[in-house]
Amino acid sequence: MGSPHEKAQTAGWDVCPGPTPTASRRLEDQLPALEELTGHIATLRAMGVHVLYGEGGFIPDKPGEGRPDAYPWHLAPAAAEAVAGRRDAP
Repeated sequence: MGSPHEKAQTAGWDVCPGPTPTASRRLEDQLPALEELTGHIATLRAMGVHVLYGEGGFIPDKPGEGRPDAYPWHLAPAAAEAVAGRRDAP
């Protein structure tokens, strides 16, 4: 019994991996095998998850180039309000 996905399937769970954009890039060559193993795969954004890290959200500075005043603190409460149906997503 190998991967966590296989263990979950053995226990009777349907597994639908939802890798982050970063994980998708790092695992790009492994995604077809993972999809074959589980029967499906979806990105978090495709599943309706508001991803605040990366394109359209927070893109970190390189080490030593910190700009705390430019940190997008507003994204998290705006996303929470969007999920609660109180406004459009950021």
